Amino acid sequence: MKAVFPLLGLLAACAGQQAPNGPGVWRDVANTHATRFQLQAQEGEQRVIVFGPGGRGDTLAVIPVPERPPSRIAVLSTTHIPYILALGAGHELVGAAYVAQVPDPRFQERVASGKVAELVRGDRLDKERYLALSPELVFDQLPGIAQGAPQLQGAVLVPVTEFLEEHPLGRAEWIRVFGALLGRQGEADSIHANIVARYERVRNRVAGVQERPLVFFGSAWGGHFHAAAGSSYMATFVRDAGARYFLSDTASGSHPLDLESFVALTDSLDHVGMVIAHPGQPSATDLAQGDPRLTRLAALSERGFYGNSTRADLFGTALLEPEVLLADLVRIFHPDVGDGHAPRYFHPVAQ
Repeated sequence: MKAVFPLLGLLAACAGQQAPNGPGVWRDVANTHATRFQLQAQEGEQRVIVFGPGGRGDTLAVIPVPERPPSRIAVLSTTHIPYILALGAGHELVGAAYVAQVPDPRFQERVASGKVAELVRGDRLDKERYLALSPELVFDQLPGIAQGAPQLQGAVLVPVTEFLEEHPLGRAEWIRVFGALLGRQGEADSIHANIVARYERVRNRVAGVQERPLVFFGSAWGGHFHAAAGSSYMATFVRDAGARYFLSDTASGSHPLDLESFVALTDSLDHVGMVIAHPGQPSATDLAQGDPRLTRLAALSERGFYGNSTRADLFGTALLEPEVLLADLVRIFHPDVGDGHAPRYFHPVAQ
């Protein structure tokens, strides 16, 4: 996937080359877990390279870190907002997409007071409002909502591909991209280092467990069950929580199962986990979509677990709290190992 972001298309060709206006050579600033971006530095300058689905051979943009932090920024995905708020940059935020879906009260206060404008009408960018706000820095999703929008003089468009990271700490590490571009690199590095330390402390609690339950994780719609890939974000959580994922860690892509195949698989599983959108507390019947053959299975009715996207910010704040998600899963898979942790994102069905 090339040239998705035309504002930065000319810069993309410079990735990995010598700086056009300097004698030095760009050097990588090491990441801990992320694979979809690279910070680079040379002669007092910094830049961010963003990679797409093809990895390091798929450069989407090369973005110079500005000398002066931007004072007007916009975001076109709700998943970007927690990074900005965590860095204390909420006051620079002037526009966002799907503002009603962001539960953070600090953000909603700014929306209610008119300091943050909604930038999407239906599923399309509100071009007039976008132009009127004149943001200096725009964080966009992939494929980009701003693709095809009028170009703003001096604006920089940043493709954010954190969702392609397979490791939870890789997704959290994107705070370093936001930190670099918002003039808060020191804060971002510190936040990420603390996240890594907390995550590793939780993971170490189950590093030596002998009994590792077998787990399915996915979602259900249209009469089919869709499993997360064996190399995925959720499969990594499962393994780090002291369990075995039912697919190998090299399995990629979507894995749909019809009802009969899922029933046959479930007989061999210890736990079934799902993401669900439910207004209250989901039951085993909700996870089973009302099918009595599934509600009779212990892996779902007795040892099932869920993440309810209606009640917990699974696709926002959770990105910067991977240690909390991991502790939730440890509590489910190894209740004797827990330290009184109260679940926040993943809950057992039989609670």
